[in-house]
Amino acid sequence: GNIGAAADAAAQALRIDGGDLHALLLDAQLVRTREGLLAALPRYRAALARDPANYAVLIDYAATLGDAGQARAMLAATRRALAARPGDPQAMYLLAVLAARADRVPLARALLQRTGGALAGRPGALLLGASLDLEA
Repeated sequence: GNIGAAADAAAQALRIDGGDLHALLLDAQLVRTREGLLAALPRYRAALARDPANYAVLIDYAATLGDAGQARAMLAATRRALAARPGDPQAMYLLAVLAARADRVPLARALLQRTGGALAGRPGALLLGASLDLEA
């Protein structure tokens, strides 16, 4: 919970090894928290330049793009995450969110069901499911 200390640790790790993927991802997440969605996007891109198929970076990047309202880029990043980890529930959830935002309720429901219950009880999945139920 100590964001300042985490930022200091990430900065130190990047000074030691500017290409360390874990440090780059942590830095992107911290920038997202401290400075906002758009400020974090270049940090995610830097991490992806290091490893373009890294699932953890791709899924976080896709979620950030979606939260920033960049639906097309979110779709592309989510597809790349699925290529790295086929059938992954988190990627399916992000696609379901994207479909719901586009008012494609049946598609959103089908994608959410493809998570196989792996996200049951998580706030985002519960909210999306409830929203889809209300829409139906």
